[in-house]
Amino acid sequence: MMRKSILTLAAVILTTTAAHAAEKINMDTAKRQAAICTSCHFFNEAEGTKVGPNLYGVLGRKAGTKEGFMYSDAMKAQKFKWDKKRLDKWLTNPKAMVPGTKMSYPGTDKPEIRKNIIAWVESVTTPPKKSKK
Repeated sequence: MMRKSILTLAAVILTTTAAHAAEKINMDTAKRQAAICTSCHFFNEAEGTKVGPNLYGVLGRKAGTKEGFMYSDAMKAQKFKWDKKRLDKWLTNPKAMVPGTKMSYPGTDKPEIRKNIIAWVESVTTPPKKSKK
């Protein structure tokens, strides 16, 4: 009985570990997959806009509000803040999510690519946390 419990526990640990390993993002791959974004967007706080708005600090920002970019009326009318779930929906099909958007990217139906792009965008656009003194 004890042996069976130990084997069951070991199987659960191995399965959980394998699942977590599969979730890891290869940032080199993610950067390559996100290269399409760089043709229209800047990601550094000091840079301005291109064809699309600067994405620095995009996570947590209200949609259609980045200063210096002329958003479509459809995007300006949105009430949500960007988070990973909304970015995933956006990257699936921007025009379906916000009909009337100016975004030219058609989207991708590949969840792994969307997950990688979101991870890369988060890694380069999230402002550093301020240290408490």
